[in-house]
Amino acid sequence: MICKVCGMQNDNNARVCSRCGMLLVPSEPSSPTNLDTPTGNNASFSSSNTTNSQQNSFNSNQSLNNQTINQPSQPNNYGQQPQNISPNYNQGLNNSSSDNKNNNKFWKILIIIGIILSLILTVLMIVRVVSDNDDNNSDYNYTPNYGDSSGVAGVKVMSGINVYTSADFQETESSGYEAYYENNIGTAFIATNRVDAYGLTLNEYLPSFTQILIDSGFTCASPTYKTTGNDTWTYLQCNDGTQNEFVYLTIKNNTIYVVEIGIVDDMNEDYNQLLTNIDANLSFAS
Repeated sequence: MICKVCGMQNDNNARVCSRCGMLLVPSEPSSPTNLDTPTGNNASFSSSNTTNSQQNSFNSNQSLNNQTINQPSQPNNYGQQPQNISPNYNQGLNNSSSDNKNNNKFWKILIIIGIILSLILTVLMIVRVVSDNDDNNSDYNYTPNYGDSSGVAGVKVMSGINVYTSADFQETESSGYEAYYENNIGTAFIATNRVDAYGLTLNEYLPSFTQILIDSGFTCASPTYKTTGNDTWTYLQCNDGTQNEFVYLTIKNNTIYVVEIGIVDDMNEDYNQLLTNIDANLSFAS
């Protein structure tokens, strides 16, 4: 039997189309025997309704079939990796690694600089020690023993220089001098000092020394020169109205030696013999 809806050839005894599932209508309907079978317009209406219902059912099934057939299958992405991963997903890690490398380089540079500075300081210390040893072995850095005598009565070694002192002069401390002797009544003193010349000659140093006395209130006469033994000394006489200053200066081995005698004003005659003995015995200790 041919289906009037989809045209499928079915068995003659089939009641339903094997393709679309619609009821099969015989090609030559039999004579009506049922009194209830609608006739006339009602029959046409019923037949029309049946046909329309079958057509609608067919169209609905056909639409579903077409949707099923024509619907594109969704791609199966299970277990697949995303294809459009951003190439910079490790950018943060790469930046961190770059920062670490820069930090390591910075610390390495600091360590190298520290090592270089340490080496420089070590070399400077070695040079300083060697230089100090040389100075200690030189005669002009001789450390005097103020209790020793050079073999002449009343002569003491002060700052490496033989200086005559009277019995009433005792050694005391003074921040302005390397060695300082003062008499027991406080009217006179004898002091010595050593100054690094820094490459200066005695004539170049003398104006600065004189200016120090002038700034302290002293007035100084023009310098003269005295020779004792093998050494020539520059000799200054200064006065500030209350005290007289008698100063001997000389230079040896780039060191300036200063011998200074201070006497209360108007008492020079009391110390004339002392000044004469100092002038006669002034020399470098051997």
